[in-house]
Amino acid sequence: MYLVIGVLFILVAIKFLSTVDDYELKKRRKEQEKEKKRLEEELGAMFCRNCGKELIGGHEICPQCGARPMRGNSFCSNCGAPTTPLTKICPKCGEGV
Repeated sequence: MYLVIGVLFILVAIKFLSTVDDYELKKRRKEQEKEKKRLEEELGAMFCRNCGKELIGGHEICPQCGARPMRGNSFCSNCGAPTTPLTKICPKCGEGV
């Protein structure tokens, strides 16, 4: 009888510890996503509206296509998703283009 209770206790403890590990992993992932987003905002990450290349920092001219990054209308400057000249709101990220 004590053996059964001991085995059940161990199984419950293992389940509890794996739940705690899952919680900690999710918590760490959320913190990493927040840090990534903060760094992108701090560095001024954006995408060239002409060719879609990701630009980090304040670029006057895109090193990929040579155009001014905000002059084009083929890509969203926030997420890099393809857009058209008629697009007003990006279908991927919801930002105004």
